[in-house]
Amino acid sequence: MIKKRKILGVILIMIQMAFISNAQENNNPKGTSIIHENAIENTAILHNKNKKAEITKIKSDRNGNNALRISLEEHCENPWDVEIIIPCINGISKGDAIIVSAWMRTIVSENETGEAYISEGLQRNKDPYEKPIWGNFNLPREWTLIEFGQISELDIDGKDLAFALHMGKKPQSIDIENLKIVSLGKNVEKLPKLKLSYQGRENNAKWRNDAEKRIEKIRKGKILVKVVDPNDKPIKDAKITISMTKHAFPFGTCVKAKYLGDEKNENDSNVQKYRQEFLKLFNCAVIENYLKPPHWEKTEEQKIVLNALKWLKENNIMVRGHTAIWPSEKYFAPSWLKIAGITKEGKLKDVTISEAEKDKLNLAIKNHIYDVLSKTRGYCFQWDVINEPYTNHSLMDIFGDSIMIEWFKIAKNANSDALLCINDYGIVNDEEHANHYIKTIKYLLENGAPLEGIGEQGHYGAQPPSIEKVIKTYDMLGAFGLPVICTEFDIDTDDEDLQADFTRDYMTALFSHPACKGFLMWGFWEKAHWRHKAAMLRSDWSPKQNYKIYCDLVFSKWWTKESGITDKNGEYSTRAFYGDYEISVKKDEKTKFIKAKHINEGTQIKIKLD
Repeated sequence: MIKKRKILGVILIMIQMAFISNAQENNNPKGTSIIHENAIENTAILHNKNKKAEITKIKSDRNGNNALRISLEEHCENPWDVEIIIPCINGISKGDAIIVSAWMRTIVSENETGEAYISEGLQRNKDPYEKPIWGNFNLPREWTLIEFGQISELDIDGKDLAFALHMGKKPQSIDIENLKIVSLGKNVEKLPKLKLSYQGRENNAKWRNDAEKRIEKIRKGKILVKVVDPNDKPIKDAKITISMTKHAFPFGTCVKAKYLGDEKNENDSNVQKYRQEFLKLFNCAVIENYLKPPHWEKTEEQKIVLNALKWLKENNIMVRGHTAIWPSEKYFAPSWLKIAGITKEGKLKDVTISEAEKDKLNLAIKNHIYDVLSKTRGYCFQWDVINEPYTNHSLMDIFGDSIMIEWFKIAKNANSDALLCINDYGIVNDEEHANHYIKTIKYLLENGAPLEGIGEQGHYGAQPPSIEKVIKTYDMLGAFGLPVICTEFDIDTDDEDLQADFTRDYMTALFSHPACKGFLMWGFWEKAHWRHKAAMLRSDWSPKQNYKIYCDLVFSKWWTKESGITDKNGEYSTRAFYGDYEISVKKDEKTKFIKAKHINEGTQIKIKLD
């Protein structure tokens, strides 16, 4: 069996008024300490409502200091159901400037960003539990100084004040050490005014120049236009204009099937705007939900998604299919749940399933794969056969890893035209997750699965990774010699400058990588986005900075529109981005327009000017 690891999940929330820096070591702000020295290891109290969490004292591998590991093993109802409380020794007054700092890291998380979620700060330790100093954080995998400053709006006596750290609702594990809470009194000007960032953001970062060189080499090619008269003689001094109309490289997004294929929405102004913006921005799409097993089994939703696929095809949009199998009972079709005897909140491991039921479930799943891929043949040029096998492996636990090979073979039999892919998240940020992905890919290829593409889900939080790390990840995935596709990109943060810059740099890094064969966002409009802050367009359709960045890259920087004059041989040549073009030729009073598709390296076009 491919080694699987029990992993914990997390909800993503954004950082407010926070600074994260791997470079800082000293977190000893000057002022009046609100807590005892070494309070995190000596006075921390675990409030564990449902007995689902534990704290363990450990030695930090960062510097050998005492630290705490806090682990939540199961879901709970509220964030405060798992709470670390540290009593305060001094109170705070309204107007006091307070700094909270600690070294922290994520140990385990199955969130797509690889980060754990916590919230922390000072609170009144009795009803109504006001929180005058409070922040919400995404924790990176590496030891990181988390520091934030706020102004208290309350007077709270020391005996009624406590530091609190909340880490419910979903399972996760974190480490924390060297907690400091300091009051600067009324010295508000001394609060840190620091912002989030990532390595490689600097304008002079070395990777940028290297990326630009690679883009010029791998995404552009020489195009030669030769103009001749009716007798095939070259025409000198003809004006040539080469205008790009469509990228060969897939730039896409997930889309809501109901916005494209549900007749009831035809007259909705937002739906019309959604379609308009989508067609303006993208040449590739993936259906967000309606091709997944729970939706495909519903007759009405299947009708809607097939209509949506038809609409996309009519508009010349490439489509990825997502996903044939998501191998956890959480994503079973209703009929599969019934076969297995799983209730709404049940798990496959908790039910007794007979051999006959197992055979019936196996057949139902295989029939589904064949059905959804055969009915979408001619619409989907790619398909995710398996999604997120690291954290969703219930079916492999039941049937063995070899079942994955069978799924791929059935998919290829159902739709031989589609490029068959595997898809997973956390590959950039989580080394263990990445290693499992590599092992799974190797296993499939070595055992004859028709695996033809590798998906990387690019979901990122408030602390994105370094660009060099992104490039190295694509080096690793690209070593298999298969196309690597960024299938689900977003960056969920309140900091729109950071969001725009990382979008620019991430897209540039991927577009420059020879293994990368596509880039898809996971939504573009706030009201139709699973993480609304990550969208490019606000709810009122006003553009954010990441929208402007995207358009500048795709339709300006990486877009070809060139003009020139033919030489004595009737020839004009230039380097152009691969894609579709409209070419015009003008000489004296004669003009001719042609459309040229699939321009690539060495394309030669002969135009006869009558």
